Amino acid sequence: MKLLRVGEFGKEIPAILDSNNEIRNLSKIIKDFNPDNLNFKVLDEIRKIDLESLPKIDTNLRIGSCVIK
Repeated sequence: MKLLRVGEFGKEIPAILDSNNEIRNLSKIIKDFNPDNLNFKVLDEIRKIDLESLPKIDTNLRIGSCVIK
């Protein structure tokens, strides 16, 4: 599982890289990746998702840090 945050600096959204190297939008599942909401329960929920059902994100967008403070 490769978690990403993509978009302009300060306006990143949570995303995940699927098995076809497509970036998928996770913002309807989780608001952002931060120490308060990134835990084993959330990771287990993400693992259960059919990633191909999530909207694709343009692969030319900036990839930011995975976790925000």
